[in-house]
Amino acid sequence: MSMLRTKTPPASQVTEPDAPTVALPEPEPEVAAAQAALDGLPAEWVREDFAATILRRANLQAATRKLAARIAAAEVATAVALVAVEAGEDTDEAITSLVSLKAAQGRLEAARGVLPPATTDAAAVNTVLSVAALTLQQRTPAAPAVLAYLDQMEQWRQYSLWARVPGDAPVATDADRAAIAPYEAAVAQVAQWRAGLAAWAGARVTADALPHLAAAVAYVSLAVEVAAVVATADKQTAAANSARTAAGLDWSVPR
Repeated sequence: MSMLRTKTPPASQVTEPDAPTVALPEPEPEVAAAQAALDGLPAEWVREDFAATILRRANLQAATRKLAARIAAAEVATAVALVAVEAGEDTDEAITSLVSLKAAQGRLEAARGVLPPATTDAAAVNTVLSVAALTLQQRTPAAPAVLAYLDQMEQWRQYSLWARVPGDAPVATDADRAAIAPYEAAVAQVAQWRAGLAAWAGARVTADALPHLAAAVAYVSLAVEVAAVVATADKQTAAANSARTAAGLDWSVPR
């Protein structure tokens, strides 16, 4: 009688059972928001000490919120127990519950006194703010190239204020007229961006600093858009200025 033998598969074909998936707890809302804000900043801005102080603050904010909720719940439960005592409902049990609740409430209040304030390391925050400020200065859009026709018109206006015979005003070419709107739009956008930068630099920064830094990121992105507007205007300005010179229409204050 032959015995039935089972063939053992090679070790390479033996698969280990999947390890059980362990669900990680969801971060507290304050921590999740702080991490998302950090992730939205340029990597070169986020120093290790800055990220640590921001997340520490978020953890303390979460702990403060949860502790406050427990204290509020304890106050409500204590008030309910006190009503039961006053109503004479199972007085011994109500008193025991009241004593226990007051003791728990006292421990929670003591814990609130021990919990550090949710602040940040000013040195770490200021270092990152300085890096952001330097980046903004480096990304400041250049002013658009001068449109010769508008410049000459301004010179003529100033000259005509005191000249007895100012002469005819500079004449605009078709290229000049086409370039005016893009040039003025570029001038306005650069001025608006620089005013925004001045407001950003002069704003009071909170201990968090994340909203202020997020605004800096937005200004960096906007600087790219403004630079593109300036570049488009400069192309039309260069063409208009060349056409003006070629037509012999350049004007200057008479000597």
